[in-house]
Amino acid sequence: MSNIEAENNESYLDDDEYEEVVVEEPNEGEKKRSVWRILRRILYVLCILTAIAAAIVYVVAKNAIRDGGYAEKWIADVHGDILEDVSYGEYPQQVMDVYVPRSFDPANANGAILFIHGGAWIGGGRWEQEAFAKMMAKEGYLTANMEYTLYNNDLKERKNEYSIELVLEDVRLALAKLVEVGEEYGYHVDRVALSGHSAGGHISMLYGFRSRTREDFETPVKIAFVAPRVGPVDFHAKTWNVSTRDASEDPQAQSWTEDKRIETMARITSFLSGVDVSERQYLNPDEKTEAAIESISPLYDIKPGVPPIFAAYGEKDMLVPAQNYKLLKHAFSELKAKSVGEVDSDDTETQVFDLLVFPNSNHMLARDPDYTLKWRGLFLSYASRYLTVPVESNETSDGEETDGAAETKAEK
Repeated sequence: MSNIEAENNESYLDDDEYEEVVVEEPNEGEKKRSVWRILRRILYVLCILTAIAAAIVYVVAKNAIRDGGYAEKWIADVHGDILEDVSYGEYPQQVMDVYVPRSFDPANANGAILFIHGGAWIGGGRWEQEAFAKMMAKEGYLTANMEYTLYNNDLKERKNEYSIELVLEDVRLALAKLVEVGEEYGYHVDRVALSGHSAGGHISMLYGFRSRTREDFETPVKIAFVAPRVGPVDFHAKTWNVSTRDASEDPQAQSWTEDKRIETMARITSFLSGVDVSERQYLNPDEKTEAAIESISPLYDIKPGVPPIFAAYGEKDMLVPAQNYKLLKHAFSELKAKSVGEVDSDDTETQVFDLLVFPNSNHMLARDPDYTLKWRGLFLSYASRYLTVPVESNETSDGEETDGAAETKAEK
């Protein structure tokens, strides 16, 4: 070893000359500041991710609203007047909005359209059908979208009175008011089409079918046709058996379990019919329960003479499963019904029925924009056919019939 190397080693190993490097621990304040810096960075990243997620949700929701037909612009000076909160009864929930089109011709117009919102008969509001009411008003038809008595929400003083009959009475009163509003604008209404989503579709079918098939059912104006969207047709348990569907196909299935379905449908059957139905009775109905189920199911009012109907359903709908539209289709095939395009305009004997099944859509029918356009087109075809034809000579303008008309109806 050289002298230089030896001197270096000795110098390195000399305790007196070696300076120990001491790493000082950060004090408590620095630790807290460090933690807060990390938390701020995490929060910043979360804010960015939240903003991205919100943007995605906004785009998806916007597209769903557009593709489902739930958006429609309205310019008062161009399209007409909107009469908001028109009362048709003595209770707060008995209100509707009326759309008076700028373009209609009072001398020739005689048909109107009433829209009924969904919400499982316990919620929802007229805003749900606002776009559809605007859509048809812009085509020249007097339209309205109504609210009605909801179970458990609107009954404060009439808690024990609820049944579907109460809702049908709301529709009856709303129709009478719509005719009255039309008259104020010089718009003579002698027929009205009914349309609605989900619970509203059910109500529109039940009212429309009964108006033509039950002699004791009174209506202030003739029902020209019905246009339900995802409306329940039958309330039997087998119709609502969705337990075989893979939950991964639709998020609705994750909450709409078999137990939940049975509990919910038994409850709905109870408050719509006014008859207490337990889960056990719902699954194995006795004579009383069977009568209750049939009394609220439009399926059992499909008879010769019902109004023309076109219906829309979602193939992937978990809330109102496909069996509903299959039963509807079968019932009208039994009546040898034909599509509106296959029936001559002067043919009043052939039953008219059209069905649109949205292949990719769930309950909101918002995943098939091409079918949304088809639905609009079909609505316009029905409106042109059934809302603008001359009033029949054997009917009066207020919906009352002559003896001859009553006999014809009874024969049907």
